[in-house]
Amino acid sequence: MTLADLIGIPYEKNGRTLKGADCFGLCRLARKYLEGRDDIPAYITPEKFREIEKAVKEERDLNWQRIEPGRERSGDWVLLKKRGFAMHCGYVTEPGWMLHTEEGIDSVHVRYGTLEHPWEKIEGFYRYGRINSH
Repeated sequence: MTLADLIGIPYEKNGRTLKGADCFGLCRLARKYLEGRDDIPAYITPEKFREIEKAVKEERDLNWQRIEPGRERSGDWVLLKKRGFAMHCGYVTEPGWMLHTEEGIDSVHVRYGTLEHPWEKIEGFYRYGRINSH
């Protein structure tokens, strides 16, 4: 499967399949099909923005290492603030580009950190797994 195969997947809240995915589900699918890794749990997204942000922070602090901006690479995730909450993610396909989806938008390959999405503010870049997890 290629990146092109992951473009156009319909948005589906709590979706975790090729038939429909939300932003978290899409990032998991990209990791599975582009990297051959299916090691990130399939959480259900909470309803309220504050609950989403809390869940993201707890998971991020446990299992993700923060990557310095400019050092992100394919396979990293970009965490974005939406409506003031760190609650939206995209899958970095190469520096400057991400695969993402959101309500009303099928999965797309877009540049991050541009005015294409005026709501987005990058919170940070993350790589799954702790630095000392060997």
